Amino acid sequence: MTFNRLSLFLTGFALILGLFVLQRVLTYHRSEFTHGILLCKNPDDLQYYEAEMELHYYIGMKEYVTEVFLPTELAYRPVTVRYLPNKPEKGRLYTVRDFWFLSALWLLLPTMVWGALVFTLLRENQRARFSIGRKQK
Repeated sequence: MTFNRLSLFLTGFALILGLFVLQRVLTYHRSEFTHGILLCKNPDDLQYYEAEMELHYYIGMKEYVTEVFLPTELAYRPVTVRYLPNKPEKGRLYTVRDFWFLSALWLLLPTMVWGALVFTLLRENQRARFSIGRKQK
């Protein structure tokens, strides 16, 4: 197979994106969900945009409390909590935006490194050749 710079970059980016989606889907399917509530530690902090709060949630008959720093508009409202069954004490507030889109920001670093590697090592008209399997004579 022969790749030019752009096709090699796009192939690598597709691989990075595929691995990210696979990791997120596997994490989502391994997770359990429950309901919880955010309680503000200091009621005076409600005047600010964000504050340190406690996330209270139950799994079975046991209560778990996790400290979080979130917008105060979520205080005293029911929320969805995602946790892994083997680590129920590490529950997190679950929103689609945070789970999928904000975590996608971590794609920037490997994409920048991959782009720098491809566009630095290959000149504009140069091609990279990869062969899979035995070399034919």
